[in-house]
Amino acid sequence: MLKIKFCLVVICSLWVCNAFAQDQLKESKYLFFIEPELMLGQTVANYNDFPDTKPVKSFFLSVGIKDTRNIHSSKYYNHPTTGVNLSYSNLGNDSILGKSFGVMPFIQFYPWGNRQKRWSLKFGVGGSYFTKSYRQSNQNLAIGSHLTWSFQAFLYRELFALNRMQFRMGAGYLHSSNGHTQLPNMGLNSAQVSLSCQWTSRPLISKKKDIYLGANMGLNRRYFINVRSGIGVHEYGGKSKPVGRW
Repeated sequence: MLKIKFCLVVICSLWVCNAFAQDQLKESKYLFFIEPELMLGQTVANYNDFPDTKPVKSFFLSVGIKDTRNIHSSKYYNHPTTGVNLSYSNLGNDSILGKSFGVMPFIQFYPWGNRQKRWSLKFGVGGSYFTKSYRQSNQNLAIGSHLTWSFQAFLYRELFALNRMQFRMGAGYLHSSNGHTQLPNMGLNSAQVSLSCQWTSRPLISKKKDIYLGANMGLNRRYFINVRSGIGVHEYGGKSKPVGRW
């Protein structure tokens, strides 16, 4: 009789562990997405004799995941989104500035944790290839080499969602520079607005809990200030020519 009870306890324990593991597995699944995005804006003149430009037209294709796992690190950051942007931009003056193609990893946060507003911030750092540089046109002081670093900072607002599709509008800032590795390098800046449609691997709305998977949060937070310092070597170089010395 004791053996039968022991076997029953073991079977029940295994069943509970298996059910718990399956629930955890379901909760740990990521939400995959793909998002085409159209942008329109204007380059920002940052030096004298900056060439005249028409509106900048860009197309971004983003692929990535939404972290919907029910773990502390994911909840603390309001289930962030990470992925990679593939981009193409017509810079408004093909003969001088040319066009650019980019690859940029990004992370997107929902810092306010308010599912009614559904605002988000997106930051990306990557690289771009420019078809025209200073070597092809001496009027192009913005880009000194074909390969540059690129930076993106955007604010997004969800317009509405339909099952697996989320329509959004955004506005932000794009910057490209080679870090003065080849001069002149004034850098190219543009302010743009965007419209996008994000398609996800499963619905954004949970019918059981009726929550929005992108911005649901109820954790307490503690704020802090972090101060950092460092020491290093800097080469004194201007944006258009070398200046000073080591």
